[in-house]
Amino acid sequence: MIRIKSNTLEPTENDTNNASFPLPLLLLLSFQHVVILFCGIIIVSVMLIKIYHFPAAEGFRVLFITTLFAALGTAFQVVRFKRFGLGRHIFMGTSGPFLACAHMAIVFGGPALLSNLVFMSAPFQFLFSYCLRFFRHILTPTVGGVITMLAVSGLLKDSILTWCEKPHITGQAAFIDIAIGAVIIAGMVFSEWILEKKFRHWSLVLGLLLGSFLALVLGQVDLSPMDSIKFFSMPDKLWVGFVFKFDLHHWMLYLSFIMAVFVSSIKYSGDVMALQKVEDPQTRKVDYDGLQGGLYANALTATLSGLAGGLPSTSHAPNIPVMEMTGVVSKRVAITGSLMLVILAFSPKASMALLCIPAPVLWLWGLSL
Repeated sequence: MIRIKSNTLEPTENDTNNASFPLPLLLLLSFQHVVILFCGIIIVSVMLIKIYHFPAAEGFRVLFITTLFAALGTAFQVVRFKRFGLGRHIFMGTSGPFLACAHMAIVFGGPALLSNLVFMSAPFQFLFSYCLRFFRHILTPTVGGVITMLAVSGLLKDSILTWCEKPHITGQAAFIDIAIGAVIIAGMVFSEWILEKKFRHWSLVLGLLLGSFLALVLGQVDLSPMDSIKFFSMPDKLWVGFVFKFDLHHWMLYLSFIMAVFVSSIKYSGDVMALQKVEDPQTRKVDYDGLQGGLYANALTATLSGLAGGLPSTSHAPNIPVMEMTGVVSKRVAITGSLMLVILAFSPKASMALLCIPAPVLWLWGLSL
């Protein structure tokens, strides 16, 4: 983990938004965030793709749109134009609260219905943002933390479904799955408890690498689908069409997505408040104007992502402790990181590599988020 001490590159103020870094250091600082962030961006998409066995082209399209608009959403957050944008360094990833209702949307209408409902529910985040002044007395970091915990716990069921692709696994197959999971847990615990604090937030990446390496050695990884995939490309189609039907089932699904929007908005509010404390530990006043602008930017990103056929995004909390540990809260780092995400979005090789992750690795990876 790169730590920038205050007597070298940081300005005298707590905020490092205007700090100027050498290009190699800027790239390295941004890469740290992208490595951690990319896990949060694609984990929900990869779970859905594996559980419902999306075709390769459809899986790449979903990952492409989701990653691209997470990068765009990060850039929107950095901007502060009148009442639009947070004006702070925060990264965006996929939103866990949407996972439960995403399952039913895929069952009733496939990925097309999912994107339709994302697009149709996004305006309610604009409404939440506009009415923010009425929620100030309940929107606290504590409430945001509880919502974050509940959103993450919602991944448990889907993590188990991803792990148990084949029911009633016994014998050698079961032993291999347990061994891979044990290695991942051991690596993450070692990073969290034994290594120094500055390595703690690399535990997810370390567990992923250890589990994937063991799975490769044990012959559980099939990389053959990557042979015919191009390094850089884009999906054949973006717009998936409008398949929403005006019947009871679809209206009930729509209501569940609206509720997920409100939950996601509260989670975002808690993350922004935590970020403000990182930037200025002495402050006690929440910048509600900036928070409202960030919610507007997030709503716009969700609207565009749903229109293009992807999943909505929200703030990615694990990146905030990285800012605290490195001492760098820089808009330049956020913009550079978002550009790196754009490059990853246009790489089918990267998407296929993620889809080749073995189920036991993906299960514990999702559970750790």
